[in-house]
Amino acid sequence: MSWHTVSNLSYILVKIEGRESARSFIENISKVCRIASVGHDDLEKAFQYDSGDFEDAMQIACALACDAELIVTRDLKGFGKSPLPVANGMR
Repeated sequence: MSWHTVSNLSYILVKIEGRESARSFIENISKVCRIASVGHDDLEKAFQYDSGDFEDAMQIACALACDAELIVTRDLKGFGKSPLPVANGMR
């Protein structure tokens, strides 16, 4: 999981469930998901995966950096250039 995914989750969950529930969820998911280590080189790689939403391209580069097998997202549109399989996380 990318570092900025955690901040996005926190932001959304605080609004929906409140601060305490959001923190609990993030603590629990961090026990199951590893935060990918990424750097400048990974940001440079993201440019080749940009399909119109650079944040999605960053997610692809992050997934590649940590040898992910799958990208789960709520918005499949920005992942047309992904070399990894992409699954809809909004079911």
